[in-house]
Amino acid sequence: MIITANAKRYAKALFELAQEKNLVDRVHRDFKDFLTFVNDSSDLQSFLKQPMHQERQKLISELLKDRFSETFFNFLISVLKNKRFHLFEPIFEEFEKQIDSLNNRVSAVAITAFPLPADALASMSREIAGYLHADVRLENEVDPAIIGGVILRVEDKIFNASLSEQFKKLKSHLIQNQK
Repeated sequence: MIITANAKRYAKALFELAQEKNLVDRVHRDFKDFLTFVNDSSDLQSFLKQPMHQERQKLISELLKDRFSETFFNFLISVLKNKRFHLFEPIFEEFEKQIDSLNNRVSAVAITAFPLPADALASMSREIAGYLHADVRLENEVDPAIIGGVILRVEDKIFNASLSEQFKKLKSHLIQNQK
């Protein structure tokens, strides 16, 4: 999902406030619970997407205020008042990135032609962790089109060591040398 500039600003503001109040874990849990609650009810989604007015805010308060911390609830109301319901998912993703950064944790994806065995995935994770000096969460995605090798995506960087990429480079090199 594309993270918009607005989502980043909201996430940063929420993260900084939660950190200031020493509530990062609580707000994270609240946010996760809120998204689960909303995703389980299309009626609630429709209700929250409507423009905010006094009566609607009162109903939302009655429905949600006791479920969440005051910090998260106030954030929730602010987002809804600004008609940004559609940003909750990207805000949450960015909020989790802020938590990962605080905890020196990095998410990575190893794309391979075949599923990696657990021991190979663990070994690759340790190698990346040693290189980055960070805790690494490594997932494996399968894409048979890469033929072999691996494409490693670490946050916003991509390292392509796939056979399909090597074939493309070889083809390009051969074409250049023919001229």
